[in-house]
Amino acid sequence: MKITSVEPILLQGESLYGSHASGAEVTDQGDWQMLVKVATDDGLTGWSDVETFSPAAVPVIQGVSMGLIGFQSLHDIVVGENPCDVERLWDKMYSGSAYY
Repeated sequence: MKITSVEPILLQGESLYGSHASGAEVTDQGDWQMLVKVATDDGLTGWSDVETFSPAAVPVIQGVSMGLIGFQSLHDIVVGENPCDVERLWDKMYSGSAYY
């Protein structure tokens, strides 16, 4: 089994980032969210949410790679790889995107 695609899906809600009426704590009220869809050649699909500023994460996942270690998109790093080899993929993604 091989990964065939990694697709970031950016969603924008109607709420804004800010504080509640009490002003005691600032919270994310759902203004931007992102899902990541990972597909395989066996027809399996995996989904994840992203816990960062979503518009900035889109190019990290599917932007243009520079071909150098530390400047590759996560899509380019994992396509063609076995999704079951989690530790090796984590190491490869960490090294390939370290400068982001």
